[in-house]
Amino acid sequence: YLPMYEYFHDAQKIAKDIKVGYANDPDKLAEVQGLEKVAERNIVAVNLFCQDRSLKVSFEFTHHPYFATAVVRRS
Repeated sequence: YLPMYEYFHDAQKIAKDIKVGYANDPDKLAEVQGLEKVAERNIVAVNLFCQDRSLKVSFEFTHHPYFATAVVRRS
């Protein structure tokens, strides 16, 4: 699960870095912020799942229309 964690962590860092460039474009800024939220929440989901493999994982498109956010629930 380390590669997934690193992938989301890198995505979060990249989103933070490019937000500055879109400060004058509200639509693009909102999209980048959505990507940042997805990465942030998926980092938490990977960490939780690594601690307890009995958790149920599903995916929702609540923060971005193309990138899913992992949702972790007890079975």
